[in-house]
Amino acid sequence: MRRMHLFAALLLTIVFISPLFSSNSKVRSAKQTLVTRSKVVDRVSITQNPEKANVSVAGKVKTPEGRPIKGAYIVIRDASTNDVVRSAYSSSFGFYRLDQIETGKTYVLSITHRRYLFALPAQLLEINEERSGVDFTGEPSDE
Repeated sequence: MRRMHLFAALLLTIVFISPLFSSNSKVRSAKQTLVTRSKVVDRVSITQNPEKANVSVAGKVKTPEGRPIKGAYIVIRDASTNDVVRSAYSSSFGFYRLDQIETGKTYVLSITHRRYLFALPAQLLEINEERSGVDFTGEPSDE
């Protein structure tokens, strides 16, 4: 019987301690009671480095009347370094999507088109989750 208690205590110790040494673990934050050799150890907080998630930023490019604008060039840059992270052209329906954007950062999203001018050609975005509906409205230029 004593061996079963020791085995159970050892098993619980392995189950609760092994995530601390795993290099591919995701975020773990929990309060757990550890049992070692029939003694209860105080609760510990287990927190590991979070992995950055990648999300998408999407929207539509249109005229004030709601007609789609094809071929607009959309660029997302890291606000701290001004490096281009992703870029895309709007589709024939005016939609665009920028994938693999790292969360937890601030970005500048900008747009250009050779035949349209945009009242707000750049937006400052703090990305913490998927973003959709980041739209741009353009007026035909005089050229």
